[in-house]
Amino acid sequence: MDKEKQNEYATKYYKGSLKFGLIFTIFMIIFGLIIIFCATVIIIKRQTTPIILVSVIMYLASLFDITLALSFYKFNKRRISRISSEEAAKRYCKIYGIKK
Repeated sequence: MDKEKQNEYATKYYKGSLKFGLIFTIFMIIFGLIIIFCATVIIIKRQTTPIILVSVIMYLASLFDITLALSFYKFNKRRISRISSEEAAKRYCKIYGIKK
């Protein structure tokens, strides 16, 4: 594989990995927000002690989910920046079945 193709494949791999990481992070944040919304609706509709306890647990789980999503995005960006262009090109070829 020549240097030009290697750089092209590496760039495509970097962009694709960053897009996937961003989409996955957004999906996880939306899921956390949906859990917060559901917990709020449950608290408003019924205000018994067990329901409030379950809602608080849902709040904590959603905050943990959102925190994990943000840390995943940071970790993904750091991981991608450390991959060499040669390794990125190899991974891109492996993913798309391109023979070298």
